Amino acid sequence: MRIGELASLRWSDVDLSRKLIVLEDESTRRATTHRERRTTKSGYSRSFPIHEELLELLRKHDHHPDGLVFHGPLRGKLKPDVVRRALIRDVLEPLSSRFPSVSGQPSFVDGRLHSFRHYFCSTCATEGIAERVLMNWLGHRNSSMVHRYYHLHDNESQKQMSRLGRLNREIPDSL
Repeated sequence: MRIGELASLRWSDVDLSRKLIVLEDESTRRATTHRERRTTKSGYSRSFPIHEELLELLRKHDHHPDGLVFHGPLRGKLKPDVVRRALIRDVLEPLSSRFPSVSGQPSFVDGRLHSFRHYFCSTCATEGIAERVLMNWLGHRNSSMVHRYYHLHDNESQKQMSRLGRLNREIPDSL
C-alpha cells in the first residue's frame, strides 16, 4: 500500500477471515457521512491478500473506536508526512553509518517509504509472482510501473546466471 492508503485504512477494509484487504476508491461517491472520501492514486478500487505474518499482527491489534487500523503516536490520525519524517530521523539517519553509500549512488539513508514498494515489487518478481498479479496488488493498470519498480540485484543476477548450463556444448573441455 501507499502510505496514504495505509494511513486511512479502516477495519472495515480488512477481512481477517478471508485474509483480504479491500481498498475502495470513493472519489466518485457522493459523501453521505461526515468522514472524508478516500481515494486511490489510480482512481480504481483494488483488493489483495494479507500475508500470514501481517495477518498474525492484525489479529492481535487493538480496534480503536474511530475504525482506523493505524494511528499516530498520541492515538490520533496517522499523518503520512509525520511517518516519513520519523523514518528519516529514527531509522535511516541513525543506521546510515552501518550502510555506507557507494560514491555517487543512492544509499540506505536516501530510502523513503515508497522504497518499500520498489523492494516488494523486486522481491515478488524475483520469487516468480506473475506480473499481472503484482500489477493488481500494486494498483497499476499496465506493466510499465512494475518494470520501473523492479530492480535486479547483483546476487539475484548471479544466481540466475548460475542456472544456465554450458552455453555451447560443442566446445571441447580442453580449450
